[in-house]
Order: sequence, then structure tokens, then C-alpha cells
Amino acid sequence: MMEVELGLVIAIICILIILFGTVFAYLVYSGLFVDIEVKAGSPPFGSLNVAYKYARGPYKNCGKLFTEVSTLVPALKCIGIYYDDPEEVEPLSLRYAVGAVMNDGKNTEDDSNFARKILQEKGYQFVTLPPVDHAVMTTFPYKGIISIMIAIIRVYPRLKNYVMDKKLCAHPIMEIYDGHEILFVAPLARQEEFYVGEALQESEEEAHSDQGIQADLDQEDEQPQLEEPSYGPKTDQMAAGEGNTSENVGNVRVAHGEGDSQKEAGSGASGSSVSTTSSFEELHMES
Repeated sequence: MMEVELGLVIAIICILIILFGTVFAYLVYSGLFVDIEVKAGSPPFGSLNVAYKYARGPYKNCGKLFTEVSTLVPALKCIGIYYDDPEEVEPLSLRYAVGAVMNDGKNTEDDSNFARKILQEKGYQFVTLPPVDHAVMTTFPYKGIISIMIAIIRVYPRLKNYVMDKKLCAHPIMEIYDGHEILFVAPLARQEEFYVGEALQESEEEAHSDQGIQADLDQEDEQPQLEEPSYGPKTDQMAAGEGNTSENVGNVRVAHGEGDSQKEAGSGASGSSVSTTSSFEELHMES
């Protein structure tokens, strides 16, 4: 009886070892220990004609759009563009666009026209993203959903540190999937041209809304104030209220990992849209 129980325990241990070994091997295969090289330079593409759907909400919800577009046009590269920093912006206000790259150079004109027709029928919009000579970028192997999870954990901190160390302005962040690897690209110039129309429109509406609020506050400030009674000391709450000030947050950013003041994907189309000339020169010398 003891021998049977001992044999059963040994069998269970062996199964667990095989199971954990298999999981570990798949994690390694998916990129757990792959070397990540972040650099700045010219991306491996020119202008991109993209079919996209714009959405707002937690970034984890973008998987539905990736599944949809990859099912509709499996031959095309998928692309995701992320505009806001999830550490700075509320989840429901995060902006992103997901779609397919139409001009990857691998499809015939007939194939592209057929894909365009399918995507138009499903409500996709079309935009042309400009070519840029300077961008922060890196690649990561794509073996499935686990690769994406590992990339989120490993790639974005590297991008953030690189941008902060170089004091660059890089946004928004783009992920381009070609079936074998994920290309991460954050433009260093012409950033506003990477914002789809819906994102720009919402930025303008929010800016107007902020101006309206500020105008109301200024008008309130102009109202005559009643003099405070001369008797008795001010309460602690009043004294604290007089010392309140507001600070402006800087606009150096990178999607999921931005500059000094703002940490990840561009928080909007406002602010500096290009890196400094000196930054470009240093990057050129570096390459």
C-alpha cells in the first residue's frame, strides 16, 4: 500500500514538473528573455494608408477590434495607435485607434481594393499617416497573445526610460503586427499628423470646454468680495484655501512611457510636436 502511494506521489510530481516546464518553455518562446533594443532613427516604412476604427475606453478593450480586423482582412498588417497615458488619464477617457495597414507593399492593387471594400462596409475610416525620419522604435517577437502580454510588461518601460534619458518628445505610440513580430514606433516629429480626426476633434472640444470653465472662474474672481469681519482669527481652513495654487503639467510624452512630466502615450495633440534640433543631432551621431 505504501509503495502504491509513493508511486502516485512521484507520478504527480513528475506531471507538475512537466507542466511547469512546458509553461516556462512557452514563455521563453513568446519572448520572456528576448533582448530588447530601443533606438531612434528612420522607421522601416514611409507613409501609411490605414483603415481604422476609433474608440475610447480602457486599452484592454482594444483586443476586440484587433480580433475583428484580423478576421476581416487576415492578409494585412494590424496597427494600433495609442494617444493617452493610462497613468495620467482616466480609463474611460483613453483614446486609441485600431485597424489595418493598407499599403504594406505585399498586396496587389486588386487585393487592396477588395480589403478596402470589406472594411468600408464594416464602418472603418481611412487616413494617411506621414513618413518621418526620426522615431523611437523597437521590435518584439509575436507568437500569440502571450507575446503581447510580455511585451506590455517589458517593452514599454524600456521605451519610457529611453525617451526620458534622451529628453525627447515622442508620441503617439504605434504597434504594427506583421504576423511574426511587433514593431513599436513613437514619432519624434509631425506628431499631430498621427492623430486621427476623431482624436483631434475631441482634443479641441476639451480645450474649448476648459477655456469655458476658466472664463467662468475668471468672471467669478471679478465679482466684488465681501470684506472679512475684522473680529476673530481666520480659521485654519480659510488660511489653507489662500495658499492653494495650480501647476501646469508638461507636454513631453510617450505612449505608455513619456517624458519628464508625462509618462506615456501622448495625452493629446497639444504641446510640442517635435524634438529639439540638438536632440536630432545627438540621435544622428548615436546611430
